[in-house]
Amino acid sequence: MKIKSFDDLFVCLLSDIYVLEGLIIKNMPNLIKKAQSNELKDALKTHFGETKEQVRRLENIFQKIKQQPLEVSWAGDITNLFIDAETFLHENETSPLLDAAIIAFAQRIEHFEIATYGTLKEFAEVLGHDEVKSILKETLKEEAHADKLLSKIAEGTLISHGVNVKATR
Repeated sequence: MKIKSFDDLFVCLLSDIYVLEGLIIKNMPNLIKKAQSNELKDALKTHFGETKEQVRRLENIFQKIKQQPLEVSWAGDITNLFIDAETFLHENETSPLLDAAIIAFAQRIEHFEIATYGTLKEFAEVLGHDEVKSILKETLKEEAHADKLLSKIAEGTLISHGVNVKATR
């Protein structure tokens, strides 16, 4: 995709994350279904609801900047990650080990989202889209919270072992 301006780049990145959020909505139910840990299931369900709201926010942003999502080829790597994860889920039984893998997969996605939303927030500021920046900042906070929660589930607490310790048994 050829871009001619910073605005074009902004719309490309918005379109890329829009595609990703759609993939998450499509694939999250499978992750929830295969998770064994109730804590992990609850975290995934909560973030699934947040993701639906994030899609609505992105659609709102596209309206505010008077653009439509573009077809972007940048989403190929993320699409392949979802295909690989689906294969992995299909080949493995529900277990603490699979929970650890689900967390690893989910955190890879969260980190991509955090990086993309952080970049978009800064781009919105440069472009003078203050309201859009505020919307993106809200989503960025949700993504960071989801990542921290997944880490907590993986690591556990002083009182209980996390998924990673259970997976080694």
